Amino acid sequence: MAFRKLCPEQTEDNTCLAGFGYRIMACTLFHPLNYTKVLMQLGHEPLPLYSGRSMVYFGSKKYMLPNAIGYMRHIYCRDGFFGLFNGWHASVGSSLCGMLAYKKVYEYLDERFPDKEIKKDDLCVQRFSRNFVQLSKQTVAKVVSLIAAQPLRVIMLRTMAEFIGQEGGYRRGIVHSVKTIYNESGILGFFRGLMPELIAELCLMWITAQASFLIDRVYYELIAPEEEAEEEETAITVMDQPTPKQMFRHVVRLIVPYAASSFFYPFHLTSVLMAVNDCGLLCGQPPNCPVFEDWKHCFEYLKNTNQMKRGSKLFFRCYDGPVTYRNGEMYALSHIMMAKID
Repeated sequence: MAFRKLCPEQTEDNTCLAGFGYRIMACTLFHPLNYTKVLMQLGHEPLPLYSGRSMVYFGSKKYMLPNAIGYMRHIYCRDGFFGLFNGWHASVGSSLCGMLAYKKVYEYLDERFPDKEIKKDDLCVQRFSRNFVQLSKQTVAKVVSLIAAQPLRVIMLRTMAEFIGQEGGYRRGIVHSVKTIYNESGILGFFRGLMPELIAELCLMWITAQASFLIDRVYYELIAPEEEAEEEETAITVMDQPTPKQMFRHVVRLIVPYAASSFFYPFHLTSVLMAVNDCGLLCGQPPNCPVFEDWKHCFEYLKNTNQMKRGSKLFFRCYDGPVTYRNGEMYALSHIMMAKID
């Protein structure tokens, strides 16, 4: 059913070793980009500003921050090719732990609470009820997967954050990182930043699922009422010509999550900042960064300093904040973290 394919953890490929292989490959290919994004979220802007336009050839002239490609070039020049993969081991481990936990929990819940068959009478109510049950099972599985993945995610973020202060402690391996976090913060240190991540992921899941369901209903009620609502989807291959219904569903699954994710980006940003805050790293200590009491304090600080979208763009990064000068060049100076100029 269309609804069950909203979460990639439930696809058939992920039930075998091939699914784990694809996940490792994806983590490896996109790790340099993810690494760059995390450093942007932490407010580290080591490269000078330049004058450009907010769009490629259009838009007003503004001061621009270097894009992701320029940032990755800076990392490569300082740490070499393998420096682009700092934190890769923890990133892969976190992804696989979350994926495996989701799969096992959902299979258990699906076995204990199987989906009910839809009868011909009162189809709309039955479909909504079944989708609600499926979404509830997905929610429980998602919560467990995020909790299982968070310890390694914290290690990954702190390993990446060491690029700013060049401490190097978390690059010694996962075992050493586990000992460091436990000695500094105890068990709770492994779950720093978990709550805003849970809020963002669960809200995004529910809004995406319900919006997709409602749009799907509109399609059948207004656009194509003659089509069978519960028709099983067939795989779209290169040789097959997709039907209008299949095209509509796939477009909805692409647009709805993308549109909804921007509303919850501040929670993801808060989660990243809390994972490295007050942990002994230069990027999370005063005067470079305030020490936050909890994630709500961090969220409020970002809101008050108008930085809720910091690091959300990888290209066309306009900047109108405070600046500092060095060697005749102008650099960005973040409100929450003063950029360390290399």
